[in-house]
Amino acid sequence: MSSLTTKYYKLLGPKQLIMAEDSLELPSADEYVAKTLFSAISPGTETAAYAGMEPLRPGKVYPRIQGYCNLAEVILTGDQVEHLNVGDLIITFQSHRNLFKQHKNDFALVVPKNIDLKQAATAYLFHLGLHALQTANTQAGHQVGIIGMGTLGITTALMCQLTNAESFVFSNQQKPAQFNNTGITFYPKQLLSDEAILSATHQVGFDIIINTSNKWDDWKLAMQLVRKGGTIVNLGFPGRGEPLPNFNPLDPTYIYFKNIQIKPLQFINESEVSPFEFRFNMKRNMDYILANMLSGKLNPDAIISDCIPYTELAAQYENYLKKDSLLFTTILDWKNHA
Repeated sequence: MSSLTTKYYKLLGPKQLIMAEDSLELPSADEYVAKTLFSAISPGTETAAYAGMEPLRPGKVYPRIQGYCNLAEVILTGDQVEHLNVGDLIITFQSHRNLFKQHKNDFALVVPKNIDLKQAATAYLFHLGLHALQTANTQAGHQVGIIGMGTLGITTALMCQLTNAESFVFSNQQKPAQFNNTGITFYPKQLLSDEAILSATHQVGFDIIINTSNKWDDWKLAMQLVRKGGTIVNLGFPGRGEPLPNFNPLDPTYIYFKNIQIKPLQFINESEVSPFEFRFNMKRNMDYILANMLSGKLNPDAIISDCIPYTELAAQYENYLKKDSLLFTTILDWKNHA
């Protein structure tokens, strides 16, 4: 055997999703091969690309691969790969594909073999919520308002609970039944008032707003909700797919007079680096998330709407775009549908 065949999803243009095949050469001494068991859909990023929304970065848009939440099993290793063994289960940023090859220095996190693998595949989605809270320097006792009840809104709220900060999710959606026992507090946006906000936040106002939405109306809401001297962190992309707003998105009434800090996600190191240099790097964040999944303090089932054969990816993208039901992440099963 001199090569393997890898199948992967390629997006040729808006709604032009195909299953492509390539030859995968056997690993060299400093490489390894892994087979995907499960991958998780990141709904906002993937459906935006599928639908043909404007790209976030300059450059060629299509063709592109889809997905970045991949859980796989190592099946071949080169002689110089010392930190991984055949049979190890790893989380990587590989796309939706059945086989892949990586260099030994590429990001890979070994997961416990006794963890629920479908749950573990969602770890990066929880990392994004944790990273947003770290960017805002969230502390126990802070009141955190989260705008948007999509996957990242819920992962942020669940991670917020682990920091002992109070979280409130703002949405026009009805609260899903599966969140009745999660401790997440929901506020319908249409019922907001200054009195309700002050009552909910012990007369302080929201110290932190995590905005997961692209809508200009939600950006205005973020500026209204945050207290004087508070912080807004963007997990969404205000204005993406929207016409120009009918208000000033940098209105000095909010930005200057309230002295708001507006932050994108801060830099996080993906490489092996000591806590002395960067206390929170990618691996330590993900290890923390997996440990909380394993202990039962973090229940990813709250954000897993479905588990489907990997062959149904295009149909699931269409379901997301219909927006006739509240869908969070979906797990693609490669293990049982090879």
